[in-house]
Amino acid sequence: MQQVTYVPRYIFFIIKMQFITRLFLATLMTSASLVAHAQLYKCKQANGSTTFQDVECPQAASSTKLHAPQTVLPEIMKLSPNASGHYYTGLTINGVRVEGMLDTGATMVTISAATAQAMQIPLEGSATGRVQTANGSITTLFKVLPIVKVGSLELYSVEICITENSPTLIGMSALSHLKMSQENGQLILSKK
Repeated sequence: MQQVTYVPRYIFFIIKMQFITRLFLATLMTSASLVAHAQLYKCKQANGSTTFQDVECPQAASSTKLHAPQTVLPEIMKLSPNASGHYYTGLTINGVRVEGMLDTGATMVTISAATAQAMQIPLEGSATGRVQTANGSITTLFKVLPIVKVGSLELYSVEICITENSPTLIGMSALSHLKMSQENGQLILSKK
C-alpha cells in the first residue's frame, strides 16, 4: 500500500510566490543593468534647437555623448485635483512642456503627433503597433525616451505612445517610476 502525504495548499502558494519573486528579481536586475549602461546623446541642430535621445544624432547635428545619471535625489511633488477630481501636471520632453492628466488606467505616456513634433521627438527607431482605447483600436508609434520630466520629477527610460489625435496622458510607463500616496486631498508623488 502506497503512503500518501498530505501537503497543505498554502505550501504550494509559498513555493509559487518564491518562484515569482526570483523571476521578478532576475528581470529587475537585467533591466537595471540595461538602464545603467544606457547611452544618451545631446543633439544640437543647425537652427539652434537641442534634443536628447537614445540614438546617435543625425550627421547634420552636433552630437555630445552623455551617460544617464546614476544617482537620484529624492524629490516630492504635491498635486491638487481639478473640479472633476483629475490630477494634472506638466510633461516636459526636450525642454517643451505641456499639461497632461495623470491616468493610472493608461499603460503608457500618450501624446499626439502634433505634440511629438513640437517636442522635437525623433521618430526614427519608433515601433508601430495598435492599441485599444475607450474609442476603439488605433495605430500608434512607440518610443522609449531617455529623459521625461513629470512636473518637477525627472524620469529615465520612459516608453511613450504617439497617436494621431490624443490628449496628453501621463500613464503607467512614467507613473510606475514614482511612489504615489494621498494626504489631505492631495496626491503626493516622489521617486522610488
